[in-house]
Amino acid sequence: MYPGQSSGSLTIPPYKIGTGFSTWRIFGPGDIDADGRGDVLGIRSDGTLWLFPGNGFLPLSSGHQIGWGWKNWQMAVLKDPHHEAHVALLGVNPDGLLFLYRGLGTEFAPPVQVGWGWQGWKLYAGGDLNQDGYPDILSVNPQGILSQYPGKPDGTFGARAEIGWGWTNWTLAAGTDLTGDARPDLLGRDTKGNLYFYQGRPNARFSGATKIASGW
Repeated sequence: MYPGQSSGSLTIPPYKIGTGFSTWRIFGPGDIDADGRGDVLGIRSDGTLWLFPGNGFLPLSSGHQIGWGWKNWQMAVLKDPHHEAHVALLGVNPDGLLFLYRGLGTEFAPPVQVGWGWQGWKLYAGGDLNQDGYPDILSVNPQGILSQYPGKPDGTFGARAEIGWGWTNWTLAAGTDLTGDARPDLLGRDTKGNLYFYQGRPNARFSGATKIASGW
């Protein structure tokens, strides 16, 4: 864990909070169980979904399985548009269909399809980029174009708007306000392992890149 600073940089050195995650995909932050502490979700190589509840201390709490069938799926964690205290999941299956799983505390409702055509695209939670009270999402297509989709009250998303390019083979982390200005920011890791910070701006845009770390 790297605690954030108001400048968008990270606290060094990091805190070791767990081991044995080399084959897992890890997702956060999100208060899954609505206890006021950030939790961690993990997808194991067999496609099972696990919850690691936040305990306010270190190291990470022991996890328990809460789902299955996520092998070869993409996932994003975001606030539930119908219940602000709960966290919802978005998933893209191997056929490129986008599904919403509404939060029920430590469980999730059956999936509802909210999109299609996502095969080969990368999905990220964006936070509330346009400040309308509903969670938005970000995507990167195979050509490296970054786009945002505004969230709607019914859990679906509005028309895509392109907001950047040159993101081919990058890894993103988004959806969290790192500077305390009430706007979600963006982190990007390039193919050389450099980590960059992009501050959130009005109209769902981001500032230019600031390098904050290397060796990733």
